[in-house]
Amino acid sequence: MKKDSVDMVSDEMELWLEDSHLPRTLSLGTVAMKKAGPRYLPQNKAETNDAYALRLEYSTLLNAYRKTCAFLAGQVFQVDIAFDDSVPDSIINFNPNIDDVNNSIDVVAKRLFQSGMAKGVSHIFIDSPPAPVDENGDPVALTRQQEDEQGIRPYFVSVRPEDILGGRFDMDTMQFTQIRFREIVEKNEGKYSTKVVSRVRVLFPGAWELWEDTGNDNYVLIDSGTFSVPYIPFVTFIPGMETTLLTGETPLMDLAEINLAHWRSNSDQTNILHVGRVPLLFGRNVDPGVMPVGTASMVNSSDDNSDLKFVEITGAAIGAGRDSLKDLEAQMALYGLQQLVPRTGNQTATEKALTSAESNSSLGTWATEFQSFLIQAYSVLADFMGETFPDNGLLINQEYNFGVSDPQIIQAILKSNEMGVISTQETFRELKRRGVFSDDLSWETMQADIEQEQRDNLATMQMAGSAFGGAEN
Repeated sequence: MKKDSVDMVSDEMELWLEDSHLPRTLSLGTVAMKKAGPRYLPQNKAETNDAYALRLEYSTLLNAYRKTCAFLAGQVFQVDIAFDDSVPDSIINFNPNIDDVNNSIDVVAKRLFQSGMAKGVSHIFIDSPPAPVDENGDPVALTRQQEDEQGIRPYFVSVRPEDILGGRFDMDTMQFTQIRFREIVEKNEGKYSTKVVSRVRVLFPGAWELWEDTGNDNYVLIDSGTFSVPYIPFVTFIPGMETTLLTGETPLMDLAEINLAHWRSNSDQTNILHVGRVPLLFGRNVDPGVMPVGTASMVNSSDDNSDLKFVEITGAAIGAGRDSLKDLEAQMALYGLQQLVPRTGNQTATEKALTSAESNSSLGTWATEFQSFLIQAYSVLADFMGETFPDNGLLINQEYNFGVSDPQIIQAILKSNEMGVISTQETFRELKRRGVFSDDLSWETMQADIEQEQRDNLATMQMAGSAFGGAEN
């Protein structure tokens, strides 16, 4: 890649790509974590390459990070976006197909919100097909009906944050003067096959360019055009800490770190169970050349000091590892709920006046920011149409607190059960009352699940080879 080529990645984006690597990898699941290899699952000094490859193969990811991002997005979008009656019908009519590929605004918005949670940033590029021109190259005036018939309409394009290459911002005008991002398209090749082609779209105030890789990172300009708006039609959602105007840190970074710790610990646990299930055969003063193993085999030695026995791993390490995993899983399970809990601590009169009971939580704050993000995007779309989108034109759902108590109260209930102060059934009732468990879940079902899990755990320990015994180390 040339230093000043159209596809160069800016220093700011390089830094963000590195900083966001963990949450982006977790979002892709077990396969991506395995592909990252030693970056997130270090190889021990005395571990051979083959042994490490086997341990990596056995490792599985409990993806609490991705599930939490989906859970939080589900809470916000369990109710459709509400539009004010003042919004023009011409804009409302776009909502069932807001991206021009038959996805509704609720589908697109939920994906963008979840991406913002998972990666720290989401982008919308508002595009529109070029208007037709006459033989002199002058624009042809069309009625709204003619535009609809010819598919000339603005629409939302979701741009992945990792596809952004860079941007330039003018502090005098407080506007972007350039934004570049990568596009991947498939082109037909021959009679049946296709090939993947990399393109770079460059946005300027009121104009755009499209560059295509012809091979060996040699980009040529293949198309260009203008927008009917005098600025760059591009908006960004950053729910966490903003690092640049185009990048930010995911607000769930702490959860990503906990999930990483679980990935490593779970790998160790799986590995020790695999090793613990296969006992070692120990022999003293026995000829190693005659060591048949099997039920129909016998080893004979005339040495009085000879010995032959199986050595099994004790269950102490296995039990400690299991307890550690359970603690991490409990932390991850509570993390998503903590984002629904109203903020505590002293608030000024102004803060109380500006913050309603419904939005006084981390998730409520992010939903409010996302609401402003969508209003910005619709305002740009309206500018394309010569319309005006009202400042309060849409409302994002913020009624998802469903009575969940402070996590400290939840932890106190769990601790009381652990100390024997309250029964497990009473613990279940208290947690259900606070919204931790679904109203449809009964104690009988929960008890049956607990008993089944205990039976499964006992079977696992027995397979591990005297996991709770006192055999030799």
